[in-house]
Amino acid sequence: MKKKPEFYNISRTKFLIFYILSGGFFDLYWQYRNWKYLKQTTQQYKKIWPFWRAVFSIIWFGILYRKVDNDISEEKLAAHALLYALSFGTAFLDNPYWLLGYISIIPLLSLRSKIEKRNQSKHPHTKNENHRFPWTIVNTLWSIFLLPVFFLMLTAILTAFYITPSTATVTGSTLHSYQYNYLYENNLIEKEEVVKYFYSRGFFSIEADGSIITDKGITSYETNPHTDVLEIHKATYDEIEMINITQETFISDVIVEVFLYNNDSFLLYLSDEEDTYDQAIELLLEHTEHWNGQSLDEAHRYTPSHAWAIVA
Repeated sequence: MKKKPEFYNISRTKFLIFYILSGGFFDLYWQYRNWKYLKQTTQQYKKIWPFWRAVFSIIWFGILYRKVDNDISEEKLAAHALLYALSFGTAFLDNPYWLLGYISIIPLLSLRSKIEKRNQSKHPHTKNENHRFPWTIVNTLWSIFLLPVFFLMLTAILTAFYITPSTATVTGSTLHSYQYNYLYENNLIEKEEVVKYFYSRGFFSIEADGSIITDKGITSYETNPHTDVLEIHKATYDEIEMINITQETFISDVIVEVFLYNNDSFLLYLSDEEDTYDQAIELLLEHTEHWNGQSLDEAHRYTPSHAWAIVA
């Protein structure tokens, strides 16, 4: 009877596929399996909890690496452990810097390679198994199961680089040149205008709709889904008499009702997910005489991020 490898190993290709499909979470399952092998085969680790070792892998990764490769130098081990730990910290960074979290793939692939070599040295029968790329029905089912996760992560990555619209109100510097060209070509902004803040509820493109706050005024536009006609509402700050800010629920966009001196009005939509929302509202307050029916001085007594809560 063949003895099982001491550590759980799969081919590099399969590891990368599952790492990408799972948005990096396959790492935790893979480490869980390796701690489970240690629990089953090593007396020293009989009482460990593999699940918690994987959950708190930021602590235990270096120890697992040392167990696999006892000859690694302290400097190399510290470098791998530090790089892996840093990948967790990047999750709290703004777009697109949170993507640096995927640097964990570097120490993970290094550890996978060490596991492969160790298994082969202790159990030569595993050599051919580790180098080939067997794709099973179970692998296919797992891949299908992970596809929604993959598409969510892909959407997040596209949003991080603003290839697709962000779910947050962003600064004008976030927009790409081709997006600016769309705004110019459709007379949504003038060439000399500086876009301060922008938000679009579109999923794939800013062409669906958008709210623009510039140094000269505000613009709201939306492509009519029935006629495919671009409907545009614009106003300079001098034309605005009052704005009302409302939010129906905690998860809905903030609705800014813009009332003009000529008795016209239109809606501006913003997201309050990030601090840029507060900054955008502050800019509107600076250029508007009345806010929610109050004077500007009265309005400044309230925090913009809580504006929805004090609508009369």
